[in-house]
Amino acid sequence: MADMTEAQVKILEKLIGDEEFRKSFFEDPDAAIAKAGIEISEEEMAGLKALDAAALNAAMAELDARLSKSGTALFDMEAGIKDLFGDLFRRGRAA
Repeated sequence: MADMTEAQVKILEKLIGDEEFRKSFFEDPDAAIAKAGIEISEEEMAGLKALDAAALNAAMAELDARLSKSGTALFDMEAGIKDLFGDLFRRGRAA
């Protein structure tokens, strides 16, 4: 299995781009994902529940810095998410 699944990447993209979803997710991840209509396995969900809001905010700041340097037209958002959040996600799963 890859480090991050398509569903996890989709949720991370939503966490990055949707402030209301992000707030809701850190209050009740199950409800936020259900409301968003994203199907996810228990294993995928366990990895996401391990995410820390402060660590996510720091990774988002790094992603923003990369976008500023590279220009959005040349930046592969999914690759950037997997690169930046992969370590964060792996640390969460190991906890």
